[in-house]
Amino acid sequence: MLFFQQIKTLFMKAVWQAGLIFLIAVVLGLGFNQFRKERLPLGSQWQPPAVASGETISLAEARELYAAQKAVFVDARSRELFLQAHIKGAFCLPAEAFEEHFFEFLKAVPPQTRIITYCDGEACDSSHDLAKLLKQQGYTHVQVLVNGWTLWQENKLPIEK
Repeated sequence: MLFFQQIKTLFMKAVWQAGLIFLIAVVLGLGFNQFRKERLPLGSQWQPPAVASGETISLAEARELYAAQKAVFVDARSRELFLQAHIKGAFCLPAEAFEEHFFEFLKAVPPQTRIITYCDGEACDSSHDLAKLLKQQGYTHVQVLVNGWTLWQENKLPIEK
């Protein structure tokens, strides 16, 4: 019986110490977060950087621009996925192969053109990366349609296969 009492005491001591270590880690983490340049938001939902800075476009706005032919859509997904299907009339400019295909894109699309980049999935960063790369090359009117490929298909908008 004494053996089980010792085990119980040791177990309770270990639980108490683990709890104390966890509490110290949380306090230190919150303290460091307060002094970071780019603090992590507490209590709000995470948004991709482009959403937070207003560089995104809604599906409704993108649809209007598409119908009026006032924007060029650029697919940031791989060439293989683009060849399977894409938004009708879109250009293929994979973010990971930007340097290989940019000159061809530049010849076809002047820098003052309104551009909407897209990829597939809410967590897909390729469209954000592509928008950033295009801005670095002098394209000033670039927006991201977050989860664009999925939204476009779900709403039965024009695609090419």
